[in-house]
Amino acid sequence: MPCSGASAHVITYMPMRRTSILLDPGLLAELERLARRQGRPTAHVIREALERYVTEQAEVKSTLPAFVGLGEATEAKATGE
Repeated sequence: MPCSGASAHVITYMPMRRTSILLDPGLLAELERLARRQGRPTAHVIREALERYVTEQAEVKSTLPAFVGLGEATEAKATGE
């Protein structure tokens, strides 16, 4: 049960850890404008973008091994001669 006065939003994000990043002032200003237009905290917009990026990178990494070994080897190369 949540502590009295605690919002559900705070309880939802309790397992998260705080971190700091350095951003170009223009990028930060654009993130803040985007967050205001969406009516969401800037941190939420940043988290969402990072989650998408990490997911994309994991998908790219998981597909790369499928390309390894494509092609045909001659019989000498295949047998190690």
